[in-house]
Amino acid sequence: PAKDWWVFEAASWALAAQRMPPERRRVLWQEPLPAVELADRLRRIRLFDFVSVDELFRVASLGRQVRHETGRTLCQEGQAAETLHFVLDGRVTLQSGKGRRTEVAAPDVISFEDVLEGHPVRATAVALEPTITLTMTTEEFLTLVSENVEIAQGIFRLLLETRCAPAWRTVVHGEL
Repeated sequence: PAKDWWVFEAASWALAAQRMPPERRRVLWQEPLPAVELADRLRRIRLFDFVSVDELFRVASLGRQVRHETGRTLCQEGQAAETLHFVLDGRVTLQSGKGRRTEVAAPDVISFEDVLEGHPVRATAVALEPTITLTMTTEEFLTLVSENVEIAQGIFRLLLETRCAPAWRTVVHGEL
């Protein structure tokens, strides 16, 4: 047996990468992604821009990898936002009852604002192709944020860069 599991799985992944192209490996690889690969993919999500490598490994170990086949629903509009989905591989479509449709490609996050606000899910998310997500319950994510200043800073930066940010930057002057 391997003495250091992370080294073993990273070496297996590297050997597979050397032997076949990424598209073929993506189809054949049925095991969970190695922790090193998870950390690498998570670091590409803006939320984790300021997070240390150690914290990325911590996030990777707290979440659960889920493989979604084409057409599978990840979350349903109107239901409670109980799970945060970090899209690590693949593409997902978000469709709201208002007819708005958006495509999300890895790496990205689904239901982020819904989880943060405690709001029901605003759009149904469906896998457009085989997709791998790292999922975390709302409680797990909020606990993680409360324990990590770097992730909290990443959230504020992400929120300030969204399309709603100009309205938030408005200063309202009070009167005495």
